[in-house]
Order: sequence, then structure tokens, then C-alpha cells
Amino acid sequence: MKKDRNGLGWAARAFTLIELLVVISIIALLIGILLPGLGKANQLAKTTVCLSLQRGMAQNLAGWSNDHEDAIPGTNTTGLSILNNAQNTEALIRMLSNPYAPTQNFDWISPIMQNDSAPAERAARFFQTFNDYACPEQDVEVVVYAVGDGGVSNAEDYIAREAGVRPLGPSYLMSAYFQWAGRQISTGGLGAYSFVQVGVPGGPTQTATLPASYRPRLPQVGEVSSKIAFADGFRYIDENSGLRDVDASFAPSLFGAFTSGGAMFSGERSYGNAIQGMRGQNLDASYRHGGKINGAFFDGHAETIEMKQSRNPTYWLPSGSTFVGQSAMEECLRYYQPGEKVH
Repeated sequence: MKKDRNGLGWAARAFTLIELLVVISIIALLIGILLPGLGKANQLAKTTVCLSLQRGMAQNLAGWSNDHEDAIPGTNTTGLSILNNAQNTEALIRMLSNPYAPTQNFDWISPIMQNDSAPAERAARFFQTFNDYACPEQDVEVVVYAVGDGGVSNAEDYIAREAGVRPLGPSYLMSAYFQWAGRQISTGGLGAYSFVQVGVPGGPTQTATLPASYRPRLPQVGEVSSKIAFADGFRYIDENSGLRDVDASFAPSLFGAFTSGGAMFSGERSYGNAIQGMRGQNLDASYRHGGKINGAFFDGHAETIEMKQSRNPTYWLPSGSTFVGQSAMEECLRYYQPGEKVH
């Protein structure tokens, strides 16, 4: 070693190029080891936040049902007034200018959350619902699906007027089977829309049918600890353009922005794998917690569910439903054979 030029101490030996490369390699190796762990920790944190949000919403659902004669909010209960006025856009907009009113016939979130700060304007509340009750892993912005009733132009006008709006797509979907009604329900009043008879080719009724006397009431769903009230799910992605859009109609005939056909039907927009051109994008948007979904049950608990496990029809259908099996996901057959009754 030698003195420095001021004669005040010993000059440090410089690192050689090889030593610097070794240090850089060690740092890179440590980053490579730590980053996946940090990513998993971040993913776990988001999953936990999502589960907590779902539990809170499930408890609100149970409380709302208790206050409304065990009803399940949706198209045959809170949505009936929308259906009965579906052809009168002006009347609907006036009727829905209430922060507690549903924004769509299938909307189960607005009635149970009773957000005092929600805007009176229906279109504003429609999008705020998805933003306020968003899964941390759901950050996909959407455009308004251009086909539908007066609710479409109502939502489009709002988006055009409010340039700062960030319209997120749905985070959580309820199985429409819990909102529909069975075939023996008379027309008028509860069950005026018995969608189990829609008869859409390849649609949900080819996968399962409801008990003929089913009404959307909590005591009729079956064992509440085994029935998913709502779960992670996104609607939807266009298979041709890849466009993410949302059905903002007042009264869509099927599913809308708040429900799905469950994870049984292979052609289901949110959970199915048989949609041509989709390339699994819809699955990624719904099974967003590392290939899994979080689901909240009617008893108030929430849990994380593997994709294969989510195909169990028990989760998505009231007890006593018939598993028809046509166009069903292959994994469904692990649980039921065609013609069997769902537990």
C-alpha cells in the first residue's frame, strides 16, 4: 500500500473489473431470489383485501335479506320495477334517481350496500358501484356495450360528459340462478320473469334447470355455507375485437353487468373456456388471484377456490336443481352426472 498524495493516509486499492462483476452478479442473484417472493406477498395481500371486502358485502347481503322477508336482491325482487317500466326510459331515469335504487334489474350490489354518498344519477351510480367495490386485482377499464335499451345511451352520455371518470368493469358476479324463478311461479309479482325458460341455444338452461317451485329466497338456496352468493368475475371481453365492455342497459334479458351463469357452462363469458377467439382472456380476468377466484357464501364467509374446484355445480345452483350437463365444463362431471339433483 502507499501513501495518498497528501500524505494523510493510506490510499484504498481500487476494485478490479472482475470484482465489480462478481458484486453485480451477487446483487442480481439476490434480486432474482427476492422478487418472486415479493410478488407473491403482494398477490397474497391483494387476495386478503378482496376476501375482506367480500365478507363485508356478504354480511350486508344477509342483513338486507333478513330485513326483506329473506329475499335475494336481483331481477325478480329489487329489479321487478325496472322490468315493468323497461320501455319507458324517462320514467326509469326518474325512478332510479335514488341513491338506494338498483342501477339495473340484475343489480344486487346497490340495494345491499345502501351507500349514502352515492350520486342520485343512475349512470354515475352504475360506474361508481364498480369503482367503490372493486377487487384490488381488477383494474380493467371498460367501454359501454353499444347494444341494449335506453340505459346504454344514458351511460354513454355520462361517460362523454364526465371526462375524468375511470369506468372500471365489474369485480363480483352473482349466479343468476339464485335470482331467477322456477317454472311453477305464476306471472305477475315475484317471478314475473322466469328466466329459466329463456331457451337460448347453448345457453345456461342446457347446463342446469331450477326446481319448478324455486323462488329467490334465502331459505330456498339450500345449505348456505356451500352456496356462493357472489364471486370474482368479469363481464365481459368481446371474442372478436378483444374489447372490454360492460352492459349498461336498464333491463338486459341475460346476466347484465352483475350476474353470470356460474362456472359450469363452457360458453360462459366469465368462466367458460369454449368461446372461440377468446384465448383464455376471460379466464384471466375472472380467475385473477393466481388462477383462482375468491367467493363469498350466503352464510357470510369467503374463501379462495381453485379453478377446477369452482366447476362444482353445488356452488352456483339452488339445492334440488337438475344438472342437465349439456355444454357443461368437463370438470362438472366429477361432481354430477346428467339428470342428477344438485345438493
